Amino acid sequence: MIGRGTFFTGERPKAAPETGSTEQRIAESRSVLILRRSVSIWRRRKVVEELQSRLRSQGHRVVEVSYTDSQDANRIIRGLPHFDACAVQTSFETISIETLANVGREADAIVIDGAVLAGTEVDTVGLEWGGAVASAVQLLNGQGHTEIGLVMAASFLLAAELGKMRFREIMRQSGSPPPRAPIVIEVPAWPHEDYEQVAVKSILAARGAQGPLLFSALIVLVSRTGKSSAIC
Repeated sequence: MIGRGTFFTGERPKAAPETGSTEQRIAESRSVLILRRSVSIWRRRKVVEELQSRLRSQGHRVVEVSYTDSQDANRIIRGLPHFDACAVQTSFETISIETLANVGREADAIVIDGAVLAGTEVDTVGLEWGGAVASAVQLLNGQGHTEIGLVMAASFLLAAELGKMRFREIMRQSGSPPPRAPIVIEVPAWPHEDYEQVAVKSILAARGAQGPLLFSALIVLVSRTGKSSAIC
């Protein structure tokens, strides 16, 4: 029906004879849903074609849904079987929270095609922790601290990386710079794990050769109740 989306799985590419039983091959394959806005963008089409080609060549099952109306997409998604993964192409067109929620119920993993999550109903996506870090440094400087350290998770997270860059920039541009380079202590744990305990060990390991700490104040990047902040 027009407006209800387009479905196709394509043909499996010719390959070497398959081994194992049919049941075994099906069990080892994965089901992937490709959900995309029906927008004529050459780059988007090529990405979908290449993704389908690679998935099919590996024996995975692919279904594509192309839609023009979010309500139609929601009805289609709710009527589909469960998938191992879903690749979503928004093409900068708005994708509703309801649609994302439906996809989340029907797929174990979701991948957004794009550099950022653009074109959603979300008003803003918090990616910049530099403001919190700048406020913390300003507060500590006002209290007389010049040697300040920053504690953060070692695993890469864009928001944390931006906060670290801002911290180093501010410390280097300070009117009375500390004698040492900005001190960044990276903790090998996520905030929802045993972050505090591991952080204490990492901080103690950052002592100088003679035992004293190399800073008079610390800024700790943490995440509580879904909101990130810098705690002095």
